[in-house]
Amino acid sequence: MKKIPIKTFGAIFLIIVIMLAYHTYIHLNIDRERYDNSWGYETEVSFSEMNAEPIAGKIGENLLIITFEDSGNLYYKLTNKKGEVISEDREDISKLNNNKAQNIELVNRELFFITDNNMYKLTFDQENGFSEKILVKDNISGFNVVEDYNFTLYNSNEIYSYSYIDEKLLENQTFVLNEENIIDAFVLNKNGNSILITYRKESSEEVNVFYNLVNFDNKPVEIGTIKSVYNIYKGGTKNTLNDGVLTVTSNFTEYGQQGSKTLKKLLYSINLKTQDLLYSRVINSNNFKEIINLEDIIDLETINGEVYMIGSGFNPENNYTNKNDIFITKINSYGEFYDTSYISNTFRYSQSPTILQEKGEAFSFWLEVGSENYKVMYNSNNEEFLEMSSKIKSDEIKDALLKASSGPFFALSMLLIKSSIMIVLFFAVLSAVYMIMYNKDLYEENNERIRKIILIGVFIIINLISFKFNYIEGTRLYQTPSYLIGGVSNIIIPLIINIFSIGIFYIFDRERKETGLLWKILFLLVLDAFIASLIYTPFIMINKIIV
Repeated sequence: MKKIPIKTFGAIFLIIVIMLAYHTYIHLNIDRERYDNSWGYETEVSFSEMNAEPIAGKIGENLLIITFEDSGNLYYKLTNKKGEVISEDREDISKLNNNKAQNIELVNRELFFITDNNMYKLTFDQENGFSEKILVKDNISGFNVVEDYNFTLYNSNEIYSYSYIDEKLLENQTFVLNEENIIDAFVLNKNGNSILITYRKESSEEVNVFYNLVNFDNKPVEIGTIKSVYNIYKGGTKNTLNDGVLTVTSNFTEYGQQGSKTLKKLLYSINLKTQDLLYSRVINSNNFKEIINLEDIIDLETINGEVYMIGSGFNPENNYTNKNDIFITKINSYGEFYDTSYISNTFRYSQSPTILQEKGEAFSFWLEVGSENYKVMYNSNNEEFLEMSSKIKSDEIKDALLKASSGPFFALSMLLIKSSIMIVLFFAVLSAVYMIMYNKDLYEENNERIRKIILIGVFIIINLISFKFNYIEGTRLYQTPSYLIGGVSNIIIPLIINIFSIGIFYIFDRERKETGLLWKILFLLVLDAFIASLIYTPFIMINKIIV
């Protein structure tokens, strides 16, 4: 019975253990890479069964996050600013069925929404959850809320302006328009003047946006027009107020020829002090150098006197995934974007963000597409959250270990593919090498040591020649560290691998002296290719088997 080469297997096992530790370190770095160091690491805080942006608001010193189940049931979590859950619950579908509701907004402790052309509200209490719904106003098709709690309620030809004071809506003005084509509107009362903004759908192919100084009998000023060849759909509107300047963005889906679909956003800004339109422009992915595949759902917020826009787009610097991440960017007084950065980094598709601010701190929630439902993620530049999220959690280590544990199996599956050129080259020159050894009388038994040295030397040369082609060229090595790729690394790394594989070869040679030299050389080839594949496994396997 042949003796089992225990030392050989032990040496190989030790190499695998070292590589598993290295892979765990790599996966932790990948999962925790940040593109904006002023924000923390995103943390999962909730879930959603419905692809609808999380509704978030401030409740005292805490944050309230509302999502929905497929049935339309309301699901909420109350967290602190560190993302830690304080309480959570579901509400009866009779209070709010998201499948039948529109324009859901959380203002202070009250949740406003529209169902069956009636406007309702629910009041949140930390002990008891949400109250029963209360009718606010009937015959309402939509509403908007602007900072300083200006409420605008509207239907197809009537617009109502309200102020929200002490959790009560106080009516200011009512406007009755001759046209019955209003699809969105809001009124601002500021500095003794009122401004009325209306979205009018002239036809299925055209939406016009105007603003009026409603205290003066002037003609409406056109803000912008969105046209389509066949049909156009208006999505949500977001706004923010910064030192008397209103910035608004509205989403449109334009349908063109042969069913083509284009997402556009109308971005505009009005100075409420001078009543001037500062800019109006249609934006899409082409307006950004840093963003590709701009999603339709975005949000606006004013933080420390600067206007921010948050959205979902593909980050070309994130070479670990081809799915969207969450970005944040500033908007200057000309409607131009600057200081764009990404605040998320996962392998999942990130979308539908919302953003809040308090005392110069920003708090953001968004959805990430999971296997069974949507995960609700949270990130912030709050100092407590930054400190807490910077600590590596045990779950992250377990996840990294799980990913690393698949590395040896992946390396085995890549073995023949990655080592095939080297094996072919080696055996192509092997006949010539054996002829030389035969002519030099190196087939004598006492010269086997010389034959080993010659064959190993040939192997090292061929390995150095073919290494770059085998493991670098034509391989998608996502953000491989510079010490593993390029320049002298293409010589140093294969030499280091050779040292390990040749060392194990000599252990095997001593344990199994009866095994033929060619079988031992073949063992060396396969072992060297396995170690090389194992080193580069984390960077090859990204986006293939990691989720």
